[in-house]
Amino acid sequence: MTEKIKYVKHPVSAEEKKKLRGQGYKILDERFDPDRKEAKTKQETEIELNLENLPKILKGLKNKDEVVAFAKDNYELEPDESMTRKEMEAAIADKALEVELESGAE
Repeated sequence: MTEKIKYVKHPVSAEEKKKLRGQGYKILDERFDPDRKEAKTKQETEIELNLENLPKILKGLKNKDEVVAFAKDNYELEPDESMTRKEMEAAIADKALEVELESGAE
């Protein structure tokens, strides 16, 4: 007999767990569903790119290469490879401020 698995968004309430387990399901987080579409919702994947969210976005980048790619893709910056991550992040913040000031002046 195969195990019945129910993929649900976590956290799951105690009531919902009891109900699903009563129906014979093992409960797993929906992010582990092998049939889940790779395309995530906009809310899951995108944070509005602005000065307020920039620190959170930069913190989410795993390594220096991701910071470089982010700078190139979003701000058309070409960071010098000899720059530290902090220096790159400062350059991105400067450019983000410049872009925001320009867009506010229009």
